[in-house]
Amino acid sequence: MDDCGYVDGVEIYSSETGLWNYMESEWDPDTTIYDHTRTFFNGMLHFVQEGIAILSMWKGRYGGTFNFPELEEVEDVFAWMACFIGRSQGKLCYLSAYDTAPSNLSIWVLEDYSKDEWTLKHKLTTDQLSEKMNCKCKTDHVVAVHPECNLIYYIAGGDTLMSY
Repeated sequence: MDDCGYVDGVEIYSSETGLWNYMESEWDPDTTIYDHTRTFFNGMLHFVQEGIAILSMWKGRYGGTFNFPELEEVEDVFAWMACFIGRSQGKLCYLSAYDTAPSNLSIWVLEDYSKDEWTLKHKLTTDQLSEKMNCKCKTDHVVAVHPECNLIYYIAGGDTLMSY
């Protein structure tokens, strides 16, 4: 990525040669990657493209796009945030937040990888995430999903790792 977050190329390590190889990006020049959230799933590396979709890459080549599951339902697109992509129980999962008071967190799963159809598994508020904490700062940040269980891990109050 360049200094502005645009993807200009990728370095790929070959376990066969023991060398890193640089490849120019085949993505649109305006492609930006959200945060540093990515996951390796189904033989491809998946990224969240800021404000648009989930991109996949295979051996440095563009692998495909999955549309965000809930953009059609969002009233104010500027209040919506992609926040995490991962894998759990053999499926690609995606978490997004809608900045209301309190914020809403949606947990989606791609049941069939060959289709672009997401299933909403759970929806909760940040108040529900932090109700067991006695803190004024209720900022939550998802950091991981459990690979085998229905658990998310998040930072609450800025300095506490919790699970839900």
